[in-house]
Amino acid sequence: MKIALPNAGPSARPRAGAILDPAELFPFAASETWLEIGFGAGDHLAWQAAGNPAVRFLGCEPFVE
Repeated sequence: MKIALPNAGPSARPRAGAILDPAELFPFAASETWLEIGFGAGDHLAWQAAGNPAVRFLGCEPFVE
């Protein structure tokens, strides 16, 4: 399944302190939401998403060079 997500540029970012509802970020119903912190190039996250199509995946990369 391929899903087009909205542009995640600066205008799409939530304000500081905002509470995010993952259900509003994804155009499909899901059984769970998984968060991967430090997803690097996203290979592992993509692999997990391909194997778990009923799960919402969020990746957060805290590394700033």
